[in-house]
Amino acid sequence: MSAASANGNPNDGLGLSRLLGARRVQQDRAAEVVRLARERSQRQGERIARVAEAMSRTGGESLEPHAAMAALAARAAGVQLLAELSAVRRTLHDEEEAAVEAHTAARREVRSLEKLQARLAVRERERELRAEQQVLDEVALRRRPREDADAEGGADR
Repeated sequence: MSAASANGNPNDGLGLSRLLGARRVQQDRAAEVVRLARERSQRQGERIARVAEAMSRTGGESLEPHAAMAALAARAAGVQLLAELSAVRRTLHDEEEAAVEAHTAARREVRSLEKLQARLAVRERERELRAEQQVLDEVALRRRPREDADAEGGADR
């Protein structure tokens, strides 16, 4: 916190509000990145399921050697494709985790700034109340000598 905000500078609240707004925008962007990462990961999982389903349907129905060799080559290619799709999915999952961590950090920062803003608002209100109390005390002190003088003047009559 700057020295100016400790002294109750009202412009610091404006700067904090701007910073908080910027952090909220970052938080929203991070949430969008998380959403997109989850969508990509889900789509990749669906691709893997489709390839696995297609591979499970292809069997060795034909006893012809050329057909059996072709089926075996297709299965090997399918296994390789599944391995590649799984590697991509792991990468997408890692990206999703990183996006979630970034979003969590952005949310934490927003909460911290909101708490700071609330504390500054409380301090500003306390400062205003102290200033108001000071004015009331000064008014009371000014009245007291007049009241004392009026009381003395009334006793003389």
